Amino acid sequence: MISEMPTPSSLVKAGAFIECRVCGSSDCHESFSSYRGSVYHCKQCRLYFVGMSEAPPLGQESGFYSTIDEERYKEYFRPFRSDQYRYVLSQLPSRRGASLLDIGASYGWMVEVGNNLGFDSFGLEPGSASYDASLEGRIFRETLENFCARSKRKFDVITIWHVLEHLPDPVAAMGQINSLLEDGGTLVIAVPTSDGWMFRLALLLNKLFGSKHLLNELFYFHNINMHFTYPNIESVDTLLQQQKLKIISAITLEAFDWKTIWKRATSPYIRIGLKLLGPLIATSGFTRRENLVVIAQKPIDKKR
Repeated sequence: MISEMPTPSSLVKAGAFIECRVCGSSDCHESFSSYRGSVYHCKQCRLYFVGMSEAPPLGQESGFYSTIDEERYKEYFRPFRSDQYRYVLSQLPSRRGASLLDIGASYGWMVEVGNNLGFDSFGLEPGSASYDASLEGRIFRETLENFCARSKRKFDVITIWHVLEHLPDPVAAMGQINSLLEDGGTLVIAVPTSDGWMFRLALLLNKLFGSKHLLNELFYFHNINMHFTYPNIESVDTLLQQQKLKIISAITLEAFDWKTIWKRATSPYIRIGLKLLGPLIATSGFTRRENLVVIAQKPIDKKR
């Protein structure tokens, strides 16, 4: 995971004028309150965003790893995420020898998959996640902001997979990403989407019963590396248009591997329950709309 300290304009002060974190619209209203701050909904780009009155804690990136059972996490997520990475990267027009940078590289799985598919892959990860020795020299241990400030290199493909929602200032982050992308290059963004059935169910439970439990879980409020935004295709497109990037395709993928999710459970009773119910939930496709993947392209500057 990767995150940045927000600029003063990205923080919502008590009693301050509320502006959308993506489009800057003032047509926003409070959707629900949480112990991590009120969550607002923008009527313009439909973004849900947290209005925090103070900066996120220091060490937000590395703090994520201190809150999970890493062995269980990797056992469950590595094959699931790697299959999705492989599927999406295989759809891209350029591959053999093309340079790839994965922002928020975590354990380096995207870099591994990219190399196996013929990309010249690298990763950017300021956190403490370990990676395979074969990736030595390919994972840069620094923030996106610092990397942009020092690096002169540009990449043919940039991926940012379930990282954008963790960034307090997505507009600044997208500008930095764009500066690292070659003309004609491809950007792959994966985010949780508020158009998914899980998110809609969470909103309904809050409206009918005042239950915020599912909303808090979806915003990852239990983790130091929480979500600052909950995007959708409109808000992602708004971010891309600000950088003159054009969407060439958008799909949704399954958010969980329900057939193996029991591996993450620590309770033997929950493990048994998930073993029984997991395949049924997978068949239902209920969470198949939660994971939005957008592929965009940077235009070629004809003036150069």
